[in-house]
Amino acid sequence: MILVDQYIKLIVPEHNSGLLAPPLGPVLGRASIVEGYDRVSARSFLNAIGRVAVQESPDTVFGQLQSGPNGLALLHLDGTNGSTTFTDVYGNTWTGVNGAALSTANFKFGTASLLSTTNQRITTPDATQWEFAGDFTIECFVYFNTITSMAINTSFLGQTGTVGGASWLLLQCDINHLIHFYASNSVGAYQFAAIGPTVPTGQWLHCALVRSSGIMIAFFQGTSFGSGTLTGTVSTNGHPIAIGGDIAAIGEIFDGNIDEVRFSNVARYTSNFTPPAYPFAF
Repeated sequence: MILVDQYIKLIVPEHNSGLLAPPLGPVLGRASIVEGYDRVSARSFLNAIGRVAVQESPDTVFGQLQSGPNGLALLHLDGTNGSTTFTDVYGNTWTGVNGAALSTANFKFGTASLLSTTNQRITTPDATQWEFAGDFTIECFVYFNTITSMAINTSFLGQTGTVGGASWLLLQCDINHLIHFYASNSVGAYQFAAIGPTVPTGQWLHCALVRSSGIMIAFFQGTSFGSGTLTGTVSTNGHPIAIGGDIAAIGEIFDGNIDEVRFSNVARYTSNFTPPAYPFAF
C-alpha cells in the first residue's frame, strides 16, 4: 500500500493493474473500488481496515459499512428468518407491527427481506427529516405474491393515516396491477400523481420516486412513467412512516416482500437508468 496525498493505491500483481481510490481524508475514512479491477484482492484488503464500498456506479454498490452524507434511511432488511430486528444504517428506529418479521425464503440481496402478507409492516416516528424541502429520492425493491385479491389499492411504502388524510409520499399498486406513486405538499390531497405500467407478480421490481429542482419523477424498473411540478415542503400528517402492510388502515393488504429501502436527500435519478445490481450504499 502506498500513501500519496491522501490517496490509496493498491497494486494487484496477478493482473498488473493499479487502483487509485478517491481521496479518503479523516472525515470520510472510506475507499472505493472501481469496476474493472480485481475486486476480490482489493476488497479483502479494505475489509481488513473495516470500511469498504466496492463501487460500480454512483448507485450500484457491492457493499458498504459506513453511512454517507446523502442518506436519511437505509434498510438492507437482512438477518435471520423470523427476526424482528430492522436495522437502519442511519440509526432510525423501525418497529414491527402485527408481527412483522424478516424472511430468508425470498430476498433481492443479502440474506432476507421484509415479509408482509396479512397487514405486517414496520414504522418509524414522523420527524422533520422526512419533510423534504429540496431534492430527494425514496426507493425500494418490491415483490408481489398476489395482486388481484387485494381491495382497490394497496400501499407498500408511505405514511400511515386514514381516508382523507393524504400526505407525504405514497407508493402503491391497484387491483388492475397498475403502479401508482403520489406526493403531497398539503395534508389532505396529493398534488403529484403518476399512474404507471402493469405490475407483474413473482419477481423483484425496483421503484423510485424522485424530486429534482422541483420536478417530481416516478420510476418503475428504471423507466420514468410520470413527472410533474411539486415545490415546497413535502407535508406529513404526524403519523409514522411505514413500509409494507395496510398503510391506509382501510383493509388494503399488501401481499409480498420488500427489500433494500433507501431515503435520500438528493435526486439520485433524473433520467431512465438500469436498476441497481447490488445492495444500496449511502
